[in-house]
Amino acid sequence: MIKKIMVTCGIFSTLFFLLSAPVFAQTPLNTAILGPGSETETLLKKFLPAGADLSTIKTPGALVFGIVQIILGFLGIVVVIMMIYGGFLWVTAGGEEDKAKKGSTILFQAAIGAVIVLASYTITYFVLYQLTTVVTQ
Repeated sequence: MIKKIMVTCGIFSTLFFLLSAPVFAQTPLNTAILGPGSETETLLKKFLPAGADLSTIKTPGALVFGIVQIILGFLGIVVVIMMIYGGFLWVTAGGEEDKAKKGSTILFQAAIGAVIVLASYTITYFVLYQLTTVVTQ
């Protein structure tokens, strides 16, 4: 039963990631507002210190997305560590049912966590991209 659930979660997370892949191929958030020739670019050039570059300026959406990326990256590392720990408990159970059940539970919960992390990353990226598109039109 647990193997069926884990395989199902793996398939759904893979499909979810593959379906979100076209979202990652869109234009960067910085170029939408600070694109070449935009009014924002000409205004910012007037107030930039000597030698400063426009490519170093981040929009609020890009800043929020950068922070969310760091947080979700950390959560992804936690998911991998929990999968390793749960797998270690499961493999080294040595016939102890409690230890094996605890390991399989941790593996299952880590798989659900991975799906949640991927979903939240995809939703965040989609929302910020749509907000940037609406703001620049």
